[in-house]
Amino acid sequence: MNTPPEQMVTSSDQAFYDQEPAGSLEDHAKWMREIEFYFHGYADRINSALAGTGGYAAELGAGSCGLSVCLSRLANVKRIIALDISMVRMQKMIDLSATVLGGDKSKIQPIACDFNGRLPFEDGELDAVVFDAALHHARSMWATLGECNRVLKTGGILIAQRESYLSV
Repeated sequence: MNTPPEQMVTSSDQAFYDQEPAGSLEDHAKWMREIEFYFHGYADRINSALAGTGGYAAELGAGSCGLSVCLSRLANVKRIIALDISMVRMQKMIDLSATVLGGDKSKIQPIACDFNGRLPFEDGELDAVVFDAALHHARSMWATLGECNRVLKTGGILIAQRESYLSV
C-alpha cells in the first residue's frame, strides 16, 4: 500500500467524525452548557489579555465549535479559526452551538485540518490557541503543543479546558 500510515489515520478519523453526531438536541444543549461553564472560569481573563492585540484565536479540534462560539462573545476576540478534521461536523454543529450559546458566528471561520501536523498559520500569528477536550486526541501531545508555541505570538495564550489528565 502506498498511502503513508499518518494519512490512513487521518482518513479514518475524518470518516468517523463526518458521521451524524449522536444524541438529541437536549444532549447537545447540555454539552454546550458544560463547555460554557468551564469557559466562564477564564472568560474575563482571556478578554483582558487580548485587549490591544489583534484578537486572533484558533480552536483546535473544534468539532461542535462550542468553544469558538463562546470566544466569539468576547469584545477583544476579533477572529476565530475553528480547526477540525471534519468540516462536515463543524458545519452541522456550529448553528446548533450558536443557538444554545449565543455569540457572533461572523467571527468564526471553520477550516478542515488535522492538528496532528503542521498548523496552517505563520510563526507568531495567533494571540490565543484553545482546546476543549481535544488535546488528548493528539497523536503526540508534545508535538502539537510545540506547533501551538510556534504559531502563538510572544505572550500568547494557550488554554486546554476539560483535559482531565492535565489536571492537578
